[in-house]
Amino acid sequence: METAESEERVAILLNILGSEVAEAVLGRLSQEKEAQLRGKLDGLTQHPPSDDEVDKVVDEFERFFRSASEQTSSKLESKSTNTLSIADYSNEPIEGMHANQQQGTEEKQAQFVSTGDALTDLSSLEPFQIAGGIQGESPRTIALIVSRLEPTKSACTLQYFPADTRSSVFLQFNGSLDAPTGLVQRIATVALKRALHVKKEDVEVVENEVEKLVADMLRAMSKNDRNEVLESIEEHNPDMATGVRGLLYLFDDLASIKDRSLQKLLGEIDTTTLATALCGADEAITSKVMNNVSKRARDSMSEEMSLMGDVPEADREKARDDIVVVIQRLDQEGELVME
Repeated sequence: METAESEERVAILLNILGSEVAEAVLGRLSQEKEAQLRGKLDGLTQHPPSDDEVDKVVDEFERFFRSASEQTSSKLESKSTNTLSIADYSNEPIEGMHANQQQGTEEKQAQFVSTGDALTDLSSLEPFQIAGGIQGESPRTIALIVSRLEPTKSACTLQYFPADTRSSVFLQFNGSLDAPTGLVQRIATVALKRALHVKKEDVEVVENEVEKLVADMLRAMSKNDRNEVLESIEEHNPDMATGVRGLLYLFDDLASIKDRSLQKLLGEIDTTTLATALCGADEAITSKVMNNVSKRARDSMSEEMSLMGDVPEADREKARDDIVVVIQRLDQEGELVME
């Protein structure tokens, strides 16, 4: 009975740490133990633990980790702040700490006053501070924080991460980012402590295109979440919303639209526009389009493309932009289903 309860607690811990950490741990276990824990993890999908159960597991792990750390090495007491561990998820007071704020080119030290809510405090900081507070963390940890920021601030924060990290974070948006409030607050507490000591010169902007980053982030979300965020942006910054909408849909999306939806879309585009847009396009897109039009339309397009010769890039881009407009309209009308 004790063993079963122990496995249940370990499964809960792995579940809240995310699939990336869980797989790394499971890969180090015996086949028998791995199978047992996977069974427990599958069970949590059907019957998620309560917030109280999660808090108890995290608190137990924290006490165990601190005890083990004290017994094995006093050096662990001064461990690097570059790695976020559950042992750090404490709710110690933040009052009295200072934040480095920068206005223009002049840097000044400002007194930081905590609201008592770590996530609210973290959200109030500059994007470079937030980025510094969560750099080096797993994509899931980063996603848990940035998904709870205002969209523009999320994008500005993600400017400080390399493209591969951003891609991994966006993949997290495809799954559930639900997490117990207590756990998110503990993560935010540690990130806040780091962020308050970050100077702007400590971090470097990797990509200074906020609208593109917002669009990339939205593309990774479900349609309902995406529309909700877009409405929020529209309310606070109509110009940015217009720019984001223009980047949210791509010609390459043709390859990921379900066949029935694609057939409806293609029915609204004339043959010449399609033929022009497909000139020089990826083979996957061309094949997808050709397989979703009638034989007559396919023959007509093939003949037209063979007679076009070298199509100027400006003409190709104009035709693709026209198709993107249709993709955007049908998707917002709920007429498109993506794979």
